[in-house]
Amino acid sequence: MKTIDFSKIDDIMDRAAEMLRSDKPISDDDFTPIAGSFTGELKNHLRKYHKLSREEKERVAPKITYYRLVQHYFSFILRFPDILSVPHHSEIEQTLKIIENKNHLLETKYKKLAQQKFQLLEGDFKQKLEGLFEKRESHNQ
Repeated sequence: MKTIDFSKIDDIMDRAAEMLRSDKPISDDDFTPIAGSFTGELKNHLRKYHKLSREEKERVAPKITYYRLVQHYFSFILRFPDILSVPHHSEIEQTLKIIENKNHLLETKYKKLAQQKFQLLEGDFKQKLEGLFEKRESHNQ
């Protein structure tokens, strides 16, 4: 399977950021479709992610984690649409900061988180946990 192409989700995120930078109130009727497109594209990526090789999963996991964070911010704004009526609202500014610092966050935070996740789920911990479950199963029989 080929790797995941993130260009479309990045374009959607850039359109959302452009809208959020506005000095005027933002209509939730305008923001909702962009947030929905973002979520739909992320859902497509998550479907593809589970079919990737372990090595490819390790490579794209930081981006998936990052995009899930952005989705959380978009969902929060949609839950409280009054945020959109206040230009430069603190939640909007936080969302923009997350979007504008994507590369920095990927390098300094999300790559490390993804590595920790894979160590936890694929390393010694997983083997020890499986061993404990096997012992418990044989004990219960």
